[in-house]
Amino acid sequence: MSENLKLSYETDLKLLHETNENFYEIAWSARHQLLEKNLQGIDDIQEALTAFRKLDSRYFWKVQRVLAGSTENGPFNHYYTGKIDVSPKDLKAANEQFLVSEQANKRQIDIILDSFDDRTDAVVELGAGYGGNLIRLDNAFKEHVGKSLKERNIRLIMAEYTEAGRALCSQFLKRKNAPTIEIYHIDHKAPDVSFLGPAISPLFITVHSIEQVTEIPSNYFKILSDSASNVRGLHLEPVGFQFEPASPQWKEHEKFIKQKNWNQNFANVIKKAESDGYIKIDKIDTAFAAGQPANPTTLVLWHSTT
Repeated sequence: MSENLKLSYETDLKLLHETNENFYEIAWSARHQLLEKNLQGIDDIQEALTAFRKLDSRYFWKVQRVLAGSTENGPFNHYYTGKIDVSPKDLKAANEQFLVSEQANKRQIDIILDSFDDRTDAVVELGAGYGGNLIRLDNAFKEHVGKSLKERNIRLIMAEYTEAGRALCSQFLKRKNAPTIEIYHIDHKAPDVSFLGPAISPLFITVHSIEQVTEIPSNYFKILSDSASNVRGLHLEPVGFQFEPASPQWKEHEKFIKQKNWNQNFANVIKKAESDGYIKIDKIDTAFAAGQPANPTTLVLWHSTT
């Protein structure tokens, strides 16, 4: 299967500004091709997802970049070309990394399940990529409870900024034993969750998604908390340095985040939301996971109070 992997992918996307959003627009588009060209023979959705993750993990994916512009029209700017070059990793190291990633993902799914309460009627992942977490969540729920989320009247909602990510999720959902997942657009910089409709007790989750946005708006958690009468939020994000700015253990991570121009205001925004009375923070665990040594995950759990 992996021997037939193309060495490069070219999407229909041309000369996009170098932003995190555009990076993933191209990345998910290439992964869509990966799925269609290499994994069509796998019918079961859970088997297809595992095979996809394993194949994906065996290669380095590099989005091509160019400089464009002129001194007459202003400074040169970085653009993505829409092309991705693929090169293999050391197979043994890649397989070991895949197993570590699978364990980390299982732990994340277990934490999400533990964050349900008796009233939860919707699980909403904001910035869900291609929906892999929700696909696995439904399977884990069946194993724990004996029924699917749909059978328990709990909606699965995948909200993702990129069109390519949403399309890739739709492609996965064509397989056997696929859960029912509603798919919508979301922008962390201007979140609109009106797609919730009649939900009363949604659980919002993010997994290294807010990470990609340098600054979320000051009313981010008010928007979420106002969306229904009983709202809960679970965030698995690399924000430990924001909660413990004086701790020397975070210096390298903070430097890494700032070099990437990733999120730097999550802690301030959520603490302000709590002080303003919109939410109550139930838990902050900066030691949740160090599976990514350069980008460790912090867990933050909260519920609405208004």
